[in-house]
Amino acid sequence: MFFRQTRLGTNMKKFTALKFRTMKVDTDQSVHRAAVRLVSSNAGHPGETGGMYKLERADAVTGFGRGLRRTSLDELPQLINVLRGEMSLVGPRSCIPFETENLEPHHL
Repeated sequence: MFFRQTRLGTNMKKFTALKFRTMKVDTDQSVHRAAVRLVSSNAGHPGETGGMYKLERADAVTGFGRGLRRTSLDELPQLINVLRGEMSLVGPRSCIPFETENLEPHHL
């Protein structure tokens, strides 16, 4: 029902972000990691990534999950993170730790 994922908040502090599970269990994350590397390596050249910055994984998303994502209701449990002070309602998206591997220090 819930998906828990380690994220990096303010000052790179780790916390557990909550979401409703929308993807099939044991989905291969190597595709996501490769997409993050591609986008970060071509950050100054968006034309090389075809302007694509969101990875679509229709094969990995459940039918019910598609509806949750379409309405953004899969993000609703993150209000718990907001109430705990781990996230804000506004601002940049909190990173997954491996997403910061290719970032320069001034990006952090």
